Amino acid sequence: METIATKSFGEVLGVLADRYRNLVVLTGDIVISGIGSSDRVINLGFGHADMIGCAAGLAIAGKIPVVCAPASAIAGQDWEQIRNSIALPNLNVKLIGVSGGLEAAQDGPARQALEDFALMRAMPNMKVFCPASREELRAMLPQIFEDFGPSYLRLGALGVDLEQEHVRFELGKGSLLRGGNDVAVFATGALVGSAVHASDRLAEEGINVRVINLSTIQPIDQELILDTAEQVKIVVTAEEHQIQGGLGSAVAEVLVGAKPKVLHHIGMRQTFGDSGRIGALFRKYRFDAEGVYQQIRALVI
Repeated sequence: METIATKSFGEVLGVLADRYRNLVVLTGDIVISGIGSSDRVINLGFGHADMIGCAAGLAIAGKIPVVCAPASAIAGQDWEQIRNSIALPNLNVKLIGVSGGLEAAQDGPARQALEDFALMRAMPNMKVFCPASREELRAMLPQIFEDFGPSYLRLGALGVDLEQEHVRFELGKGSLLRGGNDVAVFATGALVGSAVHASDRLAEEGINVRVINLSTIQPIDQELILDTAEQVKIVVTAEEHQIQGGLGSAVAEVLVGAKPKVLHHIGMRQTFGDSGRIGALFRKYRFDAEGVYQQIRALVI
């Protein structure tokens, strides 16, 4: 099934395929529209480990392989092959984790990728990205392809469309979406939209919440994190991921090494996701705008 995220990805990929004639797409029964020539797309079905081996071989031969498979498979069963065949030799392979986070909501916890940031950012040479919107995805992809080396891009539930002036993606850098000096929320992916809505509601109550989009999780924007921590009272991270090992841990690692700060996490707390509609799951785990608003408000009131 093609989602909004994969459709937007396919549209940009089609443009990039015209620019990079050595681009080859490997899929695992994932529908990616936008690539006109069928000889540039190889469907390997459920042979995910074979897909990683093929991608490594194609990269060595001078191609730019783009691997499109479920995020739960890339960060799960394919992890060892990716580590040894792609990250270790620093090959120019682009890994696209489809249905990341809770997006595979009704398929249940086995298909929900809530540990992928932790698993992928631990690899040397691997860069990790998670766009917040379709606009940011479109701005992000050309820079990922221009950058040499292995990358992992999570395609999950894309949040609200960002205002055009806020789509300023730069690899390795975060972007300020809302100002404020009471609380700073470092968010990624779909929870960027939830954090923006929460900030706007809390502003009506006199609570100023700064929202920063960290769509590059590895390498993290250390300078922005440290500068922000100096200017606010409370730091919060918000991600569609376990609170261990992901964005929250990345931010904590920066802070504890330089400027210790009380840090609060919004994310999965060592639990698997339930089956159900994604909207209901976002409400249950307090990832929606109301849930993020209530969690930030509780820290201040």
